[in-house]
Amino acid sequence: MLQPLRPADLSAIEYEFLLGRASETYPRVLVARFSGLHRPGASGAPDTRAVEAFLALGMTLFRPDALVLDLAGLDYPGGPMLKGAMTPVLPSLEEGFPFYVVASPSNRAALVEAVPEPAIVETVEAAFDRIAATGPWAAR
Repeated sequence: MLQPLRPADLSAIEYEFLLGRASETYPRVLVARFSGLHRPGASGAPDTRAVEAFLALGMTLFRPDALVLDLAGLDYPGGPMLKGAMTPVLPSLEEGFPFYVVASPSNRAALVEAVPEPAIVETVEAAFDRIAATGPWAAR
């Protein structure tokens, strides 16, 4: 017998996508917003896999010119486990794809373990400003 499955059965992480324009060079900036409690666990924890899957979905569906990963509403205990969730954008980072992560004061220190510090900003607006003014941080 088949059992129906939903992502919410494995992870309570909530997500939403927003699309905006930073400049003529970056007309399609995807904001992937994640919130909720990221439960600690092994690198293959359901919450990490959920973030990875939804991020890959957003990148595939919306084909952005730049990405802002808004984790300000995510209660993240720390560790490198979220680094694996960045897999969909890592090849683009090497090519200079603009990528910024919004952190809150409560999760900034934990996110530094998973994301290069130059990519961390305090607000979505700050990320858009950096994308418009300087382009990809990885290329600087």
